[in-house]
Amino acid sequence: MRRKGLVGVLLLVVILIGLLAWWSGTGFEFDEPAVVKARFGSSDSLLLDRRGKILHQLRTNEQVRRLQWTELEDISPALIELAVYAEDHRFFKHAGIDWIAVAGSVVQTISGRPRGASTITMQLASILHPELQSGGERRSPAKKLEQMRAAIQLERQWSKQNILEAYLNLVYFRGELQGVRSASWGLFGK
Repeated sequence: MRRKGLVGVLLLVVILIGLLAWWSGTGFEFDEPAVVKARFGSSDSLLLDRRGKILHQLRTNEQVRRLQWTELEDISPALIELAVYAEDHRFFKHAGIDWIAVAGSVVQTISGRPRGASTITMQLASILHPELQSGGERRSPAKKLEQMRAAIQLERQWSKQNILEAYLNLVYFRGELQGVRSASWGLFGK
């Protein structure tokens, strides 16, 4: 009974923090999606003929493997569905924070089996604002709250489609592969 009381108190705290985050979801400014896309650059330089056919491709950025931006409508619907299912299956039902996952994370942490509750929007906010990233160690509650505030602001500024497209182009796959195009090329050769 004592454990259930502690879980209840912690859930109440999560709800109060959530309300605070929701009401104070400002302080983070995000560029428009078109600006983010325009700033995105391939790690390769291309030599094209006059018809636009690639004659030669040379990697000019050794820090990251990134190919051209891929529009959401050009990404396989199956891959989109898989990414949403794996990372944030309630993506289309929340406004940046999945409160059910947050509550589950609190309960699991109390049980000694910590798990994350970051949504696609929270992850994208951290990519766009690197100061929100944890650097490999577990994110502190204060850093998590900042990430939640940023996610709320991002959801206010961008559509779900813009968020999903940017996420799929900016997230890292297996180390240096950034975005779905480079992951597809690097992992499957197409």
